[in-house]
Amino acid sequence: MSGAFDGSWAGAFPPFGDEQGGEQCDKQVKALLVNAQTENPATRQVEQAATASGVPRVSVTETLPAGVDDYLTWQDRQIGELATALDQAS
Repeated sequence: MSGAFDGSWAGAFPPFGDEQGGEQCDKQVKALLVNAQTENPATRQVEQAATASGVPRVSVTETLPAGVDDYLTWQDRQIGELATALDQAS
């Protein structure tokens, strides 16, 4: 599926065929990583589907969030939240 996960449509709406691809995945999703710094109708739709299915949601950022000035603290927090979500999914 072209463009589905390679970021080729970053910042824009994914092509129709790519939007459908995520819903046809035959792998079990353990957690959904959500970029807190970007959002559009397509990402909200995926997030709503994950929430409805009981998939844990993990908010991540591309840059240091406000109030955090230490790279290691920022990354440790994001990794910790992902580890917690994966533990819940097991």
